[in-house]
Amino acid sequence: MKTQQRLLLIPVSFFLALGGVDAAAEPPNFKYSSLALAANVVSYDDDVVVRRGGGTGEVVRFSGVAGASVGGILQFSDNLIVSVAGSALSDEGYGVEIEDSSGSLGLGYVTPIGTRTDFLFALEFVDAEVQICNLTSCSTVEDSGYGATAGMRRWVSESIEINANVSYADLGDLGDTTSVGAGGAYWLDGHSSITTSLSRSSDATGLSLGYRYAF
Repeated sequence: MKTQQRLLLIPVSFFLALGGVDAAAEPPNFKYSSLALAANVVSYDDDVVVRRGGGTGEVVRFSGVAGASVGGILQFSDNLIVSVAGSALSDEGYGVEIEDSSGSLGLGYVTPIGTRTDFLFALEFVDAEVQICNLTSCSTVEDSGYGATAGMRRWVSESIEINANVSYADLGDLGDTTSVGAGGAYWLDGHSSITTSLSRSSDATGLSLGYRYAF
């Protein structure tokens, strides 16, 4: 079973054509050092079916999971960033529980490609676990691997940004997945913003709503 949730560490977009100026000597348009917290919902394309156990012969269907994610980014100089993140998602019913958790550590490079647009590429080490428990026992699949994310962030006004990304992760026994995402943020002031995002992979759709503090 593939893990269904990937925390995209940096909300970036993949519209390189929006830039077009020589930004080699310019600092990024965004501050990346930040702390973030979000509520997440992941909906599966196909239900996950789990036998209830205990000799009942019944099955329980799960259409998705929900939970929270946290993350932090530290920006070194103008262009180098280090990120750490984790998520925990779950659902339960009729004595059966499914849990999907992951953690990641990333290293990225960010550069401006216009007066309002930043491009970013990041490599990540990812560890993930999926656990399913019924009335009598638990089954766990855990593995680690690598991921890569490319994208951009763009100011559309003084208080609104848009972002999008393309991400790939290979997690061994948990499989590999490619996802695309898009989102935005409303900046309450120079540090605080409300964030939202929509992501899509081959077998799931994810939604998030969160808060981010930049410093």
